[in-house]
Amino acid sequence: MTATNENYTNLIDLSKKTALLSSISSLLEWDQETYMPTEADNFRAEQLKTLASLVHNSKTSPAFSSTLSQLIDIKSGKILAPDLTEGQNRSLRRWRRDYIKDTCLPLEFVEQMAGLTSLSLTTWRKAKKENSFNDMQPMLEKMVGMCRKKSRSSWLQRTPL
Repeated sequence: MTATNENYTNLIDLSKKTALLSSISSLLEWDQETYMPTEADNFRAEQLKTLASLVHNSKTSPAFSSTLSQLIDIKSGKILAPDLTEGQNRSLRRWRRDYIKDTCLPLEFVEQMAGLTSLSLTTWRKAKKENSFNDMQPMLEKMVGMCRKKSRSSWLQRTPL
């Protein structure tokens, strides 16, 4: 196996781990929306924060960055591995784009957003049931504030692709 193929295989393995963690998070979110008792809201928010942290750390890890940068120049997007297929090159470009996007967000922000999103669902359910926008408004304001903060650190503002 060539060094290029080995690096590409390593990148796939690292991405599979991230995808596995993301799918666990999705399962927890689905459970929260369908079966989970409301008394477990705070614990579920902590679970989702923890998973968001693991996913973010995996996507931005030195191992991922190092492996990716051996195949594609992170800054310019120039493919450095000449013997990959066009499909593999497209995957490299996608991984690069996602890596740049993910590294623009600090871990603390990712964790906070995951927890807040989880708690927002519960707050929304209660407010909807009681037909009370006032109950939801503070949480909505927090979510809008987080989205604004995210847009200010947007990867689009920092790196032309």
